[in-house]
Amino acid sequence: MSYKTCKWCGRKFNESDAVYSGLGSIFGNDFGGGVYCSEKCKAEAEAKRANSYKNSYDDDDHSTGLLGLIWKAIKWGIIIMVVWFVYDNYIKNDKTDSKTVNTNSTTQSNAKTGTKSISSSSENMPNVSLTEINQVAYSWSEAHNSRNLLRLSSLYASQVNYYQSKYSREQIKASKEKLMNKYPDFKQEISNVTVEKETSYYKISFDKKVWTDLQKEPKTYPSYLHVKMVDGTWKIITESDLVTDKNLSKKKK
Repeated sequence: MSYKTCKWCGRKFNESDAVYSGLGSIFGNDFGGGVYCSEKCKAEAEAKRANSYKNSYDDDDHSTGLLGLIWKAIKWGIIIMVVWFVYDNYIKNDKTDSKTVNTNSTTQSNAKTGTKSISSSSENMPNVSLTEINQVAYSWSEAHNSRNLLRLSSLYASQVNYYQSKYSREQIKASKEKLMNKYPDFKQEISNVTVEKETSYYKISFDKKVWTDLQKEPKTYPSYLHVKMVDGTWKIITESDLVTDKNLSKKKK
């Protein structure tokens, strides 16, 4: 006859009377293991084990004194480090990628409308939109077509680099008036507008198609304007085209 020892009270008893704590195995394949001589011993053992788990949890989570405070500080320090690591390496990167995607989308959208994103880096320059800069060029072109000299002259700064010569605003107004009187059918259109950010101004480049006689084919000039914020308003500080620049360069030689 086989005898076993009670895990709880230590009493020797007949194997046939055993109450198993395991999953039907005499070797006790659960976390407690072993056999008991009665249901009472088994219940008392399990109650003690459950109470032991509870006390361990309470001691761990509700420690008092200096050591307890140090332990809590270490735990919270680890938690904060993990949270920061996740934010810095995943969440923030996702936001950066999202901005990059939005910038690329804007560039593609501008390409479809004949404009280009503002490029190059600069300090102390106001944040502006492409539409705001482009509008200066379109207003300038419309003022020519409507022959509105007051509106046209108001778009210029007080001093302008006008086709590589220094002109005042009044001199430019007189030059435009002379042009319109000479060519009553004068008309122009601009297209392929692009904007580049320079050190202290924005450069607007475009193709300018000009009609001086509506009975003749227009001529196209690759042109540009430099604009700068003056007293809270965008003003033209340079006007020219590449054809004129090239011709003037030849004369200087």
